[in-house]
Amino acid sequence: MSALRQSAKALSIVLAAIAISFLSSLAVDRISFLDFYRERFSFQPGSWFAEAVSKVDSVNGCLVVGASTAREGIDAAILSERREFGSVINAATTGGNIEVLEIQAQILSRYGKHLKCVIAGVHPWLLFENDPPRVVSTGYLAHLRLNDVLELTDHSTLMLEKWDAIRLSLIPLGKHAQRLNKLVRFWIYSLQTKWREKPLALKSFEFFPGELNAPGNSLYPAGTDLLADRPELIKSRLENEYPSYVFDKGPAETSFRRALEVFKSHASQVFIVIMPDTPLIETFNKKGIPAFNRVVFQASVKIIDCSKLSLANSFFLDETHLKPSGRQILSSAISRTLGREAGSLPVEGDCEVRN
Repeated sequence: MSALRQSAKALSIVLAAIAISFLSSLAVDRISFLDFYRERFSFQPGSWFAEAVSKVDSVNGCLVVGASTAREGIDAAILSERREFGSVINAATTGGNIEVLEIQAQILSRYGKHLKCVIAGVHPWLLFENDPPRVVSTGYLAHLRLNDVLELTDHSTLMLEKWDAIRLSLIPLGKHAQRLNKLVRFWIYSLQTKWREKPLALKSFEFFPGELNAPGNSLYPAGTDLLADRPELIKSRLENEYPSYVFDKGPAETSFRRALEVFKSHASQVFIVIMPDTPLIETFNKKGIPAFNRVVFQASVKIIDCSKLSLANSFFLDETHLKPSGRQILSSAISRTLGREAGSLPVEGDCEVRN
């Protein structure tokens, strides 16, 4: 009997320890750790977005949101030249599908930011239901409280990472451990550069090359041309990946709608930029248009339609991502289009505006 009591006592101690750890973690998670993300390190979606949110001007700032096509295709510096936008920061990250917008909107809401505007660069084909973005391995979880996660439309990928999510959520500061690790190493590097006669190079403090280096706003290097250099890769994606996309049978449309509503509650204006694509994925864009239109035409946001912008394939590095040359053309067209709305005359190459 005493052995049974000892076992019960041990179990109660373990359960109590878990409960205390969980409650401590919840208490700590209510504190904003956004300042941990002011320093930019190597790209990780959650950290990248938080780095941008930490720097955006809450009074006169605009945030570009979306997936990698918006990250590569919209130049914040060009848009910042237009006073209608104020100070613009590109916070777009990467896919999977359109649901990445809702995660970004939830993080913006979690940190209580209210911006001058949000500029969402999207494509109709992003409303496919396959491959919604994950929140744990991407680093988004670090910026979402439990109630934030529960408010998201789609929990399917969270279930794939549930044990990692539980482990990180049980440990106080567990979700920020990776960032704290980088910060400590970066702080040691910075201190020793001031005090050592022959300081060690930054790479001496990295686990992998470039880990503590701040990347540029565009991650794909200039000169990359998959259309010309890897046509077999593009052909494989067009024949195998895109045809597998399923539309109108899951939460993507609902997620997109909620994302816009959250953005509208945290920005004075929300702009939807319909991004240009090569003709290679025209078929897949058409599949997404019905759901896309159902959302954007009911959302009461300004639509800047750049899908018909005359851009040859030479301005794209693959079927959908723009090269730096295409990035400049698109961003200038968006800027001019907003200027036209303010009273300037339209010029050839402007995008179409729909309310």
